[in-house]
Amino acid sequence: SRPRPGGTRANGLAGPCGGEDGEAVDVRHITADGVRRCPPAELEDLLDGPGLLWIDVKYWDADTAARLAALLHLHDRAVHECAVRNPIAKVHTYPDQAFVVLHAPEVGQRGHVHFVELDQFVGPNWVLTVHGPMNTAVALDSAYVETSTIARRLDRGTLRPTRACELSSALVNAVADRMRDYLVGLTQDVWRLERQVTGGHVGDTEQFLEELFGVRHGLLAVHTMAISSAEVYAKMVRRAVFGADGAAGLVDLEDQFRRIAATVDGQREYLQGVIEFYRTRT
Repeated sequence: SRPRPGGTRANGLAGPCGGEDGEAVDVRHITADGVRRCPPAELEDLLDGPGLLWIDVKYWDADTAARLAALLHLHDRAVHECAVRNPIAKVHTYPDQAFVVLHAPEVGQRGHVHFVELDQFVGPNWVLTVHGPMNTAVALDSAYVETSTIARRLDRGTLRPTRACELSSALVNAVADRMRDYLVGLTQDVWRLERQVTGGHVGDTEQFLEELFGVRHGLLAVHTMAISSAEVYAKMVRRAVFGADGAAGLVDLEDQFRRIAATVDGQREYLQGVIEFYRTRT
């Protein structure tokens, strides 16, 4: 069976590039001429040349971590945090790179929401993405939603970043899109529950309450992801992590996450009204 993200796999960087081939590391070299997928063995030479590199690590094993840490001068603390589950979004900034941890929502059993982790190192002319450890109850493809989306856009030519911060922003936009899509589903659930209560068609009380509190849990989870992500990007704005040219992109991402959190707040208030109305009927 395929390893989970963050699991062990001892193939290092020696094999062909990954992605659809199932190897540990997928490398794309982005230039004005297009996008080329290339063997990880070429990384050292490509880092000294023109263009932008995206290195996507499917399996963060010890060999891959050691090789990339030496090649990209990754910081020990950030390397360690790629190998463990991080409960909240965070950013570490260094003179030569930034390390960002974000989460996206994935539905689980009985209303549970899984926090699917995506880690990023953003360097001078490269971006390294790492898929954090994930609950085995979650489908493997759920870890690759954002990176697969951006890979398709690159391969089609609809996205052509020239700087590392632009590629990073595209990936984070995909995270925000996933939050919004999840929130749309929760909003539809809130409206459905409201129609059931006002129409007097609650049905089985135990099942109704389970659905109601499941939706409330989902809203709380998305709010936690959005507001912690907004704080990460507010910190990056204050520190001017990507310089003057990248400031507008950071502000936009902070604003996106704050607007998602504000939308969640509105739905939570609406749902509370549904709960209070339900109490008057029981």
